[in-house]
Amino acid sequence: MRISSLHKGSGFWNHFTFMGNVCKMRTELSSYLNNEGVECKIEDGLCIFKYDDYNFVASIDLHKEYAECKIEFQCEDEDYEKLDIDEKTFIADKVNTDLENHCIALSFNDSVKSVTSFYFTSKSMMFELFSQHFKELTETTDLMLSLVKEKIDDFKENQGHRIGFYSNSPETNHQKESHVAAKA
Repeated sequence: MRISSLHKGSGFWNHFTFMGNVCKMRTELSSYLNNEGVECKIEDGLCIFKYDDYNFVASIDLHKEYAECKIEFQCEDEDYEKLDIDEKTFIADKVNTDLENHCIALSFNDSVKSVTSFYFTSKSMMFELFSQHFKELTETTDLMLSLVKEKIDDFKENQGHRIGFYSNSPETNHQKESHVAAKA
């Protein structure tokens, strides 16, 4: 009987320490990012911060005695939405196989997303792992966005071709249009 009441009492005190208090973890992460010169705010239990004009989201969850920090980047684009599902899958697969890190690239119908997460047991460990995983996330995001840009440029280029004779290049098509005659 005494052991169970002691366990309940120690659970209560855990909420006052760093590892038992998610609000304290979010606040410390936010102040860490602000001290590093990154604009960060806490909204709806998420740390939202801007880095290189891109918005990132960090969330912290408790799993028994370990805490998990998840960092996400998501980008929506109308031109990306027009790509075929094969091209979107190619982008995610290429990023995931080219980079050997903890970050995962995901493709959806209207957006691309990169996600990474890590577990930590102390404040200093959280800061150290956050900087390492965030670096991997930005590298993955850079590769993913460059591949998306290439695919969108290829898609737009293919949309500009005319159908019919001399469709190899628009300049050649315009020059030879005057030589083509149709019989009725």
